[in-house]
Amino acid sequence: MSQPDVDFAQLTVQLDRDYPLIHQPGLIQPHGVLLALREADLEILQVSNNTQEHLGIAPQELLGQPLSVLLEQEQIQALQQGLLSAGNLIYHLKVSILVPVDHASQEHHHPSGSSESGFSDSHFDALIQRTEAALILELEPIDPQNGNDFLALHQWLKQAIAHLQQTADLTTFLRLAATEVQSITGFDRVHVYQFDDHQAGCVIAEAKRQELPSYLGLHYPATDIPQPSRDLYARGMLRHLPHVPALQVELIPTENPDTQQPLDLGLAMLRGIDDCCVEYYHNMGVVANLVLPVIQEGQLWGLISCHHSTAKYLPYEVRAVCEILGQVVASELANKVNHEELDYIVRLRAIQSDFVASIAQAENFKDALIYPAPRLLE
Repeated sequence: MSQPDVDFAQLTVQLDRDYPLIHQPGLIQPHGVLLALREADLEILQVSNNTQEHLGIAPQELLGQPLSVLLEQEQIQALQQGLLSAGNLIYHLKVSILVPVDHASQEHHHPSGSSESGFSDSHFDALIQRTEAALILELEPIDPQNGNDFLALHQWLKQAIAHLQQTADLTTFLRLAATEVQSITGFDRVHVYQFDDHQAGCVIAEAKRQELPSYLGLHYPATDIPQPSRDLYARGMLRHLPHVPALQVELIPTENPDTQQPLDLGLAMLRGIDDCCVEYYHNMGVVANLVLPVIQEGQLWGLISCHHSTAKYLPYEVRAVCEILGQVVASELANKVNHEELDYIVRLRAIQSDFVASIAQAENFKDALIYPAPRLLE
């Protein structure tokens, strides 16, 4: 009995329509705190339900309060000025917050000093961005005594960019890009994934631990990455999931009280993970991942995707240099593609010229077409 024909185009449309609003999950990953602020007065409108763990303050105690209950005025002014200069981009700043000593988790907080009142300084990477409805402030705990060496990261980035720019061959270039990303992140596997005109994908380069099976050359249907996910990647932001199976944290309240709508977390680093994605990564044996979009002429050309078999958190500085490297790859990619196409055209024209010349000199036209044998195939 014959199998019914499957309309993959229709299937893709159906899946995209049924896919949840992934930019409005109402959930965040648990390794940080998220606050939604009214821009006019910096009143806290929504908070993630893990402020007690990270800040020693219950979510209900923060709602309706000004941001000054957490940050000193100097830090608030720095955030506001940075937001103005960043425009629609995300602005980063390191901040410190006084946290009750008995609530400071040794895993996340490393106080640099304490006061007689029982509070200590906890340090965070602060990321702030503007959305239509509110400002989104994300706080990721850091250890100031175990920070990343900026000069070392800068030196690594310079060397990686130089190596990429010196590589003319496209295949070698992409393989080197995967290798460099694996070098700085330490992920088990990094592969370069290219979309075709129908949004199907193919792994065209990879760097991995030796014992892992290769994904090189594998093809995936367009449904593998639904259109809403591709739309978010096309906005140019990397995606980092340090621990995919981790229990996610809800926002309180679930809707913005000013708009009565869910908060747009499309560009939030802490944005929660859809259940379908959790299952997808579980089936692949992936516990942590990092995805860098590669944008060409405003379009999503492909992804640099990193997988790890255990939980793995990448500090902001490492993510930032990876993001810059992804942008360099996108910039250099056009040159490599154009160079390779030009070489191919020159090769074809040389073959054509030689072919025409041999026909003109041959006594037997049929022999000129056939011999040497590879000529027509070339």
